[in-house]
Amino acid sequence: MQVLDLSEYKRIGISGAHGVGKTTLATKLSRISDLPLIPEFARDLLKLTHFNWRNPAKEDLVSWARFESAILLSYLFCVRTMPSFVADRTIFDVFSYILLQVAKYPFLAEYFVQARKCVESVDKLYDVILLYELPDGYDDRDGFFIHHCLERMLDGIKNDVRVIKINRDDKIYYGASYVTV
Repeated sequence: MQVLDLSEYKRIGISGAHGVGKTTLATKLSRISDLPLIPEFARDLLKLTHFNWRNPAKEDLVSWARFESAILLSYLFCVRTMPSFVADRTIFDVFSYILLQVAKYPFLAEYFVQARKCVESVDKLYDVILLYELPDGYDDRDGFFIHHCLERMLDGIKNDVRVIKINRDDKIYYGASYVTV
């Protein structure tokens, strides 16, 4: 168990595979820090579109690529325009989901050339990124892929942004208050 004090940070991103607890942590951390929450909104939008990101129909893939580009640009807009926040997901999370589909459907790569350039140019959007490690017993093949992508991308930005790997039961302080991961 590690104990972290994030009081000095005003732009906090929480990153990790699906189902590890990012939303719960982001909500709690936003509450104790009084920093505004950038919510994870892709899930709600996917429900509205009824798109199945795990097993998409081939005819839906180009629409999905455009949808995912819009999500990426929305996150990018939020983190570029807000002076302080706790983000439930980072742009790196969004790009990891893009890479998951590109690995399955390589022709989609052409739709994300510009998006990749955006991601590569934004290392300093966050003061700190908390990378949620996969908990014991985690068993989701896509989640392992996402986590691996995140580790590789975040490893490349460590000189510009502080990246901290976190696990369940870690304690995060913000001022006098704390949350347990």
